[in-house]
Amino acid sequence: MLNLVYVIDTSLSMKRGVSDLVPTKLEAVKETLTIVTSKILSNNEKIKIGGVVFYGYAYPILPLTNDNIKIIKTLSRLRILGEGSAPGDGLIEAVKLMRRSAGEKKAIIITDGGFNKGIPLNIAALYAWNSRVIVDIVAISGRLKDVDHYYMDKTTRMCSGKKVLVNKKSELIKALLELSSHLGNP
Repeated sequence: MLNLVYVIDTSLSMKRGVSDLVPTKLEAVKETLTIVTSKILSNNEKIKIGGVVFYGYAYPILPLTNDNIKIIKTLSRLRILGEGSAPGDGLIEAVKLMRRSAGEKKAIIITDGGFNKGIPLNIAALYAWNSRVIVDIVAISGRLKDVDHYYMDKTTRMCSGKKVLVNKKSELIKALLELSSHLGNP
């Protein structure tokens, strides 16, 4: 079994648009995840997908499932939740969702940076690493600071993942498809 949890930034900064990620970054992420999820599930019946959102706090929003309709309905209800950005808390919630699952485990954090709340991402990465969770980060460029890059780089190195910077919807789709296509492959 392959387990994938999307960890989605729903902070106020995701309310802005950038390039063709409009009308907001979050709306573009929702649209992109709907496309990517449908493709992933049509090509692999052994995968389960879950979801976590974060802003100043983090909450699981979707238990692991391969029910495409349930995933799409959940994604369609995503909204901006508030101030702050706590990706470390989001990663911990993602690991908890996969805790009792057998097989490969991967979390993909989708964010525009500005990490300023909750458990530091590199500390949450220790928890993910100890739980054998691969962590990838898809970062929407524009407002990323050096400290964001530092935490993202440290996390992806520790957890055998990749960091991908995107500015356009096509880049976001490509990144998510590539990161998801490596599930189950050595």
